[in-house]
Amino acid sequence: MDAMVVHFRPRGSGLYTELCRRLYGCSLAACESVADYTRKFWKFPNEMLALRFSLGQSKSYQAQLFLNRLRLAYYISKTTFNQTHNMLPIAVTALSAAMAAVTFDLTT
Repeated sequence: MDAMVVHFRPRGSGLYTELCRRLYGCSLAACESVADYTRKFWKFPNEMLALRFSLGQSKSYQAQLFLNRLRLAYYISKTTFNQTHNMLPIAVTALSAAMAAVTFDLTT
């Protein structure tokens, strides 16, 4: 059995496809609790980066994907989060300073 795992486990594009399938299938509805969903979801960005740095997604995209996979019961939380946080970086202008895009690191 060990030889099969070593020689036939997904690698490269196959591993990427498997990670994408698992990521897109990860939702609160498929998990036991919010904590379980959170733990499972946040493993994917690290696995993508471990596979290849260029596969990493922006923190803003990850935050939106996470929030969109929550049930309708969390709609108000998602709406509030989007209204009170800047999801895209704002460039410096003559009237304002630069503002970085939000990440969950900044909100906890």
